[in-house]
Amino acid sequence: TSSDSLTVAFSADETAEFFCARDGSPESSCTSPIVYESLNEGEHRLQIRARDVAGNLSTTPAEYIWIVDRTAPTTTITAADPSGAIINVTAVQLHFESSEAATFECRVDAAAYAGCVSPMTFSDLAEGAHTIDVRAIDLAGNMSLVATHAVSVDTSAPGVTITSLNPSITNQQTRSISFSSSESGSTFECALDAAAFSSCTSPISYSVLAEGTHSFRVRARDVAGNLSADVAQENWLIDLTAPETTITSRTPSGSPTESTSILFEFVSNEVNSRFECQRDAEPFLPCASPFVLNNLADGPHVFRVRAIDEAGNMDATAAQYDWVVNTAPLAIVTFSVSNITRTSARVLWQTNHASSSRVEVTHVQTGVVTVFDDPALVTTHDVTISGLTANTLYSIVAVSTTAGGQTVRSNAISIRTAR
Repeated sequence: TSSDSLTVAFSADETAEFFCARDGSPESSCTSPIVYESLNEGEHRLQIRARDVAGNLSTTPAEYIWIVDRTAPTTTITAADPSGAIINVTAVQLHFESSEAATFECRVDAAAYAGCVSPMTFSDLAEGAHTIDVRAIDLAGNMSLVATHAVSVDTSAPGVTITSLNPSITNQQTRSISFSSSESGSTFECALDAAAFSSCTSPISYSVLAEGTHSFRVRARDVAGNLSADVAQENWLIDLTAPETTITSRTPSGSPTESTSILFEFVSNEVNSRFECQRDAEPFLPCASPFVLNNLADGPHVFRVRAIDEAGNMDATAAQYDWVVNTAPLAIVTFSVSNITRTSARVLWQTNHASSSRVEVTHVQTGVVTVFDDPALVTTHDVTISGLTANTLYSIVAVSTTAGGQTVRSNAISIRTAR
C-alpha cells in the first residue's frame, strides 16, 4: 500500500482477549479493530494471539505482512522503431520499462490513457507532430512521471530546385550548380551524365568537362527519409569549336568603284551566331547581315566580319574584302586596236573604274554597225572583234558603263583589214 496508516480487524473462535505485536515489538493487549498511523515506508509485520477465559493462549499467532510504498516508479522508453524524431511511416513501436513491477498506461496526444504493454505499436498516426505518453503504476498504486516520446510523421516527398542560372550552351569546361529543397534539413544526391547518384552538397562544381552534351540531376531526401519524386535536371552543351564566317555577296561587287556605299551579306556555319564588323582600322562592333557602309572616302578600304557562336567561340580569321573607292568620273585611260587580220582585230582599253566592255564596229562604206558586248565589270578591257571583211575600212569605238550607270565612249579609231 501507499498509505502510512492501516486498520486491522480480527476475531477468535471463542470469547477471548487479544495481544498484538508489530514489527518485533513486545506483545501488548489490543482490541479489534486496531489502527496504526504514521507508518514508515517499508515492510511491516503484525502478529496477534488470543487468550480464552480459561487462560489458554493461542500457540501460533495470526500474522499479517504488508509493505508501505510511497515511492513512485520510474518509467523509461528504451527504444522506438522507427527511431527518428521525424518518420515517414504512420506507425511507431515503443519499448518501455519501469523501475519496479508495474502496469502501464499509454496515450497519443490528448487522448485518454489506456492500458498498454511493452512493446506497443501506435498506428494510424496522422501527418504532423505527435506526443506519446507512457506512465507506470506500481503495486502500491504509485504513479510514475510520464515518459514522453515526441515524433513527427512526414510522408510528403520534398521538392528540389536548381537555383543557379547557367547558360545552356557554353565554351567553358567548368560548371557550378546550386540547388535547394522545399524542406529544411534535406540532404542531396547528385549524378552527372551516366554516373550513379551519390551524396552531394550545394553548390557542386565540375571541371575539365569534355566537349559535347552534359546532363546534371539532383534529388533531395528529407529528414524523414522521403526521397523527392521528381529529379531536378540541367542539360547543357560545351562547344569549343569556333564558327566560320563567309561573305556571300557585296554590292557593288567591282573594284575600284565610284560608289561611296557598299552592302555586304554574310553568314556563319553555326546557327544563332552573332557578328562583329570592322570598317578599315575602326574597332569591331556588333552588326547583322545585311550590313551597309556609307560615306566612304576615295581610296582603299577593308571590311572584316567575324562570327561569335552561342557558346562564345569567336572566328579567329575574320572574313575580309578589300576594295577601292574612286569617285572620279569614268574615263578611258588608254585605247588601242591591234592584231588586225583579214577578218578580225583585238581592241584594248583601260578605264579608271570597273565597267562593262562594248565595242561598236562601223562598216564605213555601208554604215552597218556590229556590236561586241561583255558585261563583266573590269578596268582592263580586251575584246576580239571578228567577222570582218578583208581590205575594208572600219571605224572602232569602245564604250564602258559602270554599275552605277556612268558611261564613257572613246574616240573612234579607223582601221583597214588586211588584203
